[in-house]
Amino acid sequence: MHAIFKGVWTDPGTKAQKDALQLSAEYLRLFTIEALHRTAAYQREQEDEELKNEETLIELDSLEAITPQLIMDF
Repeated sequence: MHAIFKGVWTDPGTKAQKDALQLSAEYLRLFTIEALHRTAAYQREQEDEELKNEETLIELDSLEAITPQLIMDF
């Protein structure tokens, strides 16, 4: 997480406390899990009835479809 932040900070003297990094990592983890859950739910709604009980891979189109609302919610 610290490496990600350092990549976008313009001031080399900028530092982050350990608690802030842990909180940011947890936020990113929850965001990712929520994105996967919403994408899977959306994809299940879009599938044919005979495919609803089978495992499927999450498609990029489904992820793109849920992204605007996900960003607004977070």
